Amino acid sequence: MNKYGITKYSVYTRLPELCDAFQGDLQRVRPTWEVSKADFVLEYWMPDLTCLKSLVMDPEWVGGAVRDQDDWIDMSKSTVHIGYDTTYLENGKILNA
Repeated sequence: MNKYGITKYSVYTRLPELCDAFQGDLQRVRPTWEVSKADFVLEYWMPDLTCLKSLVMDPEWVGGAVRDQDDWIDMSKSTVHIGYDTTYLENGKILNA
């Protein structure tokens, strides 16, 4: 990923038991909200979109973004979110008020 300018890569893994338990609590205070059903999210940080374009066209990445992905990820489809992150609170300190 370095060769494409990716500066950070992280993996979010959903915990179904916690999500299901919290969904009940959430429904009581925000009945129109729902806990995401995405089991797995790959997050890439980069300076511009050309980095992502290059990454997703690379046959090495397509063939193995995640170890043993073919056993549990349907790579024929995905939802892609493009945006930026603004941190407002980190380590108990307000960064952007």
